[in-house]
Amino acid sequence: MHFVHDVAVVLDDFAPCSWEALAMLQQAKCLAPRVCAVALGHERPMGILYPFSWDDKAAMLDAVWCSLAQEAIEDDVLGSDMRHNQKTSGRVFQKAPLVDVAADALLTAKRFLALMHSMLHGFEDSSVQAGGTLNAICLCSRHNRWMVQAWIDSLNTWIADSPQWPSMVFTLADMTDAAVGPSPRDLREMALGLVVAPLNTPWPKPVNDYLKHHWQHHNALQLKHDCNAIMTHRAMWHVAPYPPVLVTVDAMVFCHGFVLLVQRGRAPGYGQWAWPGGFVEPQEFLLQGCLRELAEETQLDVAKHLLESSLKCSKTFDNTARSARGRVITHVFVFDVSGFIPVAEKANGIHDQVTDSDCPTVAAADDAMAVRWVAVQTFLQMRAQMHDDHHDMGMLMMKEMGWLEHYV
Repeated sequence: MHFVHDVAVVLDDFAPCSWEALAMLQQAKCLAPRVCAVALGHERPMGILYPFSWDDKAAMLDAVWCSLAQEAIEDDVLGSDMRHNQKTSGRVFQKAPLVDVAADALLTAKRFLALMHSMLHGFEDSSVQAGGTLNAICLCSRHNRWMVQAWIDSLNTWIADSPQWPSMVFTLADMTDAAVGPSPRDLREMALGLVVAPLNTPWPKPVNDYLKHHWQHHNALQLKHDCNAIMTHRAMWHVAPYPPVLVTVDAMVFCHGFVLLVQRGRAPGYGQWAWPGGFVEPQEFLLQGCLRELAEETQLDVAKHLLESSLKCSKTFDNTARSARGRVITHVFVFDVSGFIPVAEKANGIHDQVTDSDCPTVAAADDAMAVRWVAVQTFLQMRAQMHDDHHDMGMLMMKEMGWLEHYV
């Protein structure tokens, strides 16, 4: 069989692996001799938004891929021609997780490209003629299409301007005829029991077997407090004439190479780290609400007028899937108080050994279980400990402020 593309890449949450994901994998087998499944949402904190580990996703992908091979052999789905192709074409299936950042298309594009070169190591030389271009076709659900398209646009532009990479071109497949299944959020919440699943299960039998026998009981108990909190919120909001859109504020405070984080003392996300912040009160301006939340949760020992003077920028984060609570739009305010806080004289007279003790005093209060100053280099390694998308927000704002020497 002659393939138009060298590689077919299926990008999806696979959380859990749905009928739509299975259909994309099935189509990918018809498009290229090598199929790569790239799982989004890697290195996220365990919670309602991210209840599946990479090991869970890998197990479900393997089960689904094996079922496709078996169906081809039994001639139940693919037909005799495809059965022949499955047996003779020598398809290769690979899977890997991607640390994606929805708000930063270029960063995600670079990470995606590095991941693809790692997965296809040696494949370019053996499968693409010298001087040619490796042609990759990408498939994704409609729910992720706008995001993946932005990554691919950035990716192709960046490849063209970066001759150090072997020549590759990525194209997003047209999935207009594909059936649209439940959203990734609904699928996760069906698995957790927060949303009633339809009578015909929204995922293939191999996935259903994995959920029932290897995942559901343990993880449903682990996330019980988060699930109860979400159900309580929804019970209070169900009388609204339309689904609520919530507005929050978050404070990112920088001082001498440290950032201020709080540890959440309530579900959802109990025990996870976050930026100080919370819901805006009805009569507050956004900055006013941010300063109030900052004071309530951290008791930061910096005068209000100095904080206002140290404000560097603000940015709105409105990804529709960024919070377990539902539609939450947050406004992040960035403060740099370094200029107002002198570094203490060290015993040896050297000032470059800055520690968190050189930052203003703080104390956990309100719904914060703990508060601490964290070195930026330590923060960079905390993605799996940060609530919702707070790590992505921090990385993006630090990049814009020039606080990161290496942003990869």
